[in-house]
Amino acid sequence: MRISREFKIGLLVVVSLAGAVWGLNVLKGRNIFRSVHYYYAIYDDINGLAVSNPVKAYGFKVGKVSNITYLPDGAKGHLLVEMRIENNDIRIPKDSKALIRSSDLLGSREITIQMGQSSEFLKPGDTLHAMMEKGLSEQVNAMLAPLKVKVEHLLGSVDTIVVAFRTVFDEKGMKNITTGIAGIRTSIENIVEVTNDIKSLINSEKGKISAVVSNMESITSNLRNSNKSIFGALSNMNAAADSLRQMRLGTLGRTLNQTALHLDSLATHLRAGRGTLGRLIISPALHNDLDSTLRTLNSLLEEIKNRPGEYITVSLFGRRKKLKTDIGKDKQK
Repeated sequence: MRISREFKIGLLVVVSLAGAVWGLNVLKGRNIFRSVHYYYAIYDDINGLAVSNPVKAYGFKVGKVSNITYLPDGAKGHLLVEMRIENNDIRIPKDSKALIRSSDLLGSREITIQMGQSSEFLKPGDTLHAMMEKGLSEQVNAMLAPLKVKVEHLLGSVDTIVVAFRTVFDEKGMKNITTGIAGIRTSIENIVEVTNDIKSLINSEKGKISAVVSNMESITSNLRNSNKSIFGALSNMNAAADSLRQMRLGTLGRTLNQTALHLDSLATHLRAGRGTLGRLIISPALHNDLDSTLRTLNSLLEEIKNRPGEYITVSLFGRRKKLKTDIGKDKQK
């Protein structure tokens, strides 16, 4: 069988196209001879993520970003990221997260699948929870924000200190400082002068001070030597005081006891009506007689005071009238 020239040319074209397709997929990182799975994640902002950026799990590349689609949703919208997973052995739990993060210091982006703990697994075509890691600039800003606040507070404090220095070290403040330093110098000179005076006094009175110290040492030595005698004298004084206190208390007790007995005897006589005071307290008749006598005396005194001429006569020649003493008869006239 003879193969025509046209068939050869067509076969060559087909093989060339197949090789070109295969080479193009190899350059793109695709393996057309292996089955792949697609998963999705929806983001508000992908922060520089691009198609063909790697997708990693456990730090190992398992696929890449195959497509990014804009989903209009109201005024803002969302971005749908398609992930091509070429490792069929990877099983992704349902609570896993697709985290967009920086892959190097230059700001390149990648997606890292953070595996969850669920016992159920996603199926191809399912959507993962989307997360966004802060970029390098955002992390630096977060680190510098507290430092910025501290620097601002420090600058405010420095400004306050500068203002205070300007207030203190102006012309009036310098004069006050000079005056204060002069006063301190004068005080130091006075202290030195007083110290010298004290030193001179001590030098001049050194003999007297030594004598006083010697006398004090002698007195202290005598007291130390006489300590037992002093202690014995104090003990004797305490014993004498205790004896005197006991004697006085005993005498006072006996005196009070005798007084109480006399008072009890007197009260007994009074209750029995003995003696004048007892009969006066017990007998109503004696009390009434005394009361009547006192009233009669009062009446007599009032009568004499009102009419003294009828009872008392004063005669220069020896003639006297009889003194009226019968109050009852006078009242009848």
